[in-house]
Amino acid sequence: MNNSNVTLTLIGSGEFGEAMGRVYRTILARAPAEPQTVFLDTPAGFEVNADAISAKAADYFSQRLNLVLEIASYKNKTRATARELESALRVLRRADFIFAGPGSPSYAIRNWRDTNIWATIVSRFERGAHLAFASAAAIAVSAFALPVYEIYKAGEELHWLEGLNLFAAFGMNLAIVPHWNNSEGGTFDTRYCFMGETRLRELETKLPKETVILGIDEYTACLFDFAAQEARVMGPGNVTIRRDGDEWVFAPEESFAFERLRAHTRVQATEPAPSQTETTAATDETTRYLMQLARALDETHDADTKRELIDQAHDTMHELSAEWIESAHTEQHGNIAPYIETLIDIRNQLRASQQFALADEIRERLAELGILLQDDSSGTLWRKMQP
Repeated sequence: MNNSNVTLTLIGSGEFGEAMGRVYRTILARAPAEPQTVFLDTPAGFEVNADAISAKAADYFSQRLNLVLEIASYKNKTRATARELESALRVLRRADFIFAGPGSPSYAIRNWRDTNIWATIVSRFERGAHLAFASAAAIAVSAFALPVYEIYKAGEELHWLEGLNLFAAFGMNLAIVPHWNNSEGGTFDTRYCFMGETRLRELETKLPKETVILGIDEYTACLFDFAAQEARVMGPGNVTIRRDGDEWVFAPEESFAFERLRAHTRVQATEPAPSQTETTAATDETTRYLMQLARALDETHDADTKRELIDQAHDTMHELSAEWIESAHTEQHGNIAPYIETLIDIRNQLRASQQFALADEIRERLAELGILLQDDSSGTLWRKMQP
């Protein structure tokens, strides 16, 4: 690699959420002053709304980061014309930042493997371009990739696919699992990218012994810093390493050495003090619950259901405030940025669904905790108020 300042970021979900703006800004702070940023649409190339996803990505970068995000469109390697291929390659060859995200991991692998597109991505990375892969794209770059659609939707037997193995060059044999803390199933266990605990344990037995599972919570990023030789957790959730029956969990803003992801390295499992673990877990869970309520409010059109959800959101805001006040006294949340940014994302969703009273309550609760929100044309900024 010609540039040790390069980064590679894996995102568990929420790649277009408010909280991810901080992640992208952190990455692009290392890029040239006027970076060429590119979105590659392959993982969702089979979707009828693939172009809408690309447009959403471009709009996000324009509105949140004031950057033009070029689209490298390469939806299918067998149907792409020579002109389409050359157009995508031309965009990728000058990229300082390449971003790919939602869709199907297996589709991305099939359409990237043994192509000039993938070779160009790797080449640009080796020459200093920053990479960010979310959700399906993150799975695709594993050594062993989880075929989510095939197992969860189509009922295929549990198995792994041969992934693109981007981390092999760094001595890492990874099975990357985003959506690690998913809870969409309600009473049905959809953690671990919709697999649940029982299926995950069986899937683990099908991996070679030297493989390390890297789990990334939703709305959370794992930023690989090649200069520091460590990975950093950014966002409201955790990053989890599973290997040989052992598990290590890293909280927001914690970092861990690359060596932890290399199978030959033996590390001693350590745990935070129980009180800190419990407080952090409680706050994480409450924040995630608020996010689910915001989504539900946006999706439902039934007045009674909306009123019930609003009542639940009020109660949850009170609970979150109490947890933050308690943790502030014990100094267990030295860095509350990931939680604030998640709440800003929730507030934006509430405003979009015209739940202005509840959105204002989030602003007021944050003000009570000494956090001031400022809205402008580029989004919402926050700062701590002076005592």
